[in-house]
Amino acid sequence: MPNPDYVITKVSYDSDHSRITDVKRGGYDNSETEFSTPSKTSRQSVVDSIESGDDYYTVPPDGDGGYTWGDSVEVIPIDGEKFIRTDGNRVKEDNLGSLPEF
Repeated sequence: MPNPDYVITKVSYDSDHSRITDVKRGGYDNSETEFSTPSKTSRQSVVDSIESGDDYYTVPPDGDGGYTWGDSVEVIPIDGEKFIRTDGNRVKEDNLGSLPEF
């Protein structure tokens, strides 16, 4: 089982859907195997946090009111811009999979 510092449960995109503007982020407590209530966090805060060494995972809903482990989130620099992605592809847009939007 992953042991990230934070989990991302939802995303909010800009008007053309290429950039995430904010996420719902919760802190993860491995000793309790649960995460805190997610709160709105800016995309830049996530980038800064990952670059400072924090680990992030997506946790999409499981369909039964809970969550399931998704993928590790990385910062991918492309042509001087930074993108947050789960797939590692060098595409100039953010991509955290199929998380619900808020």
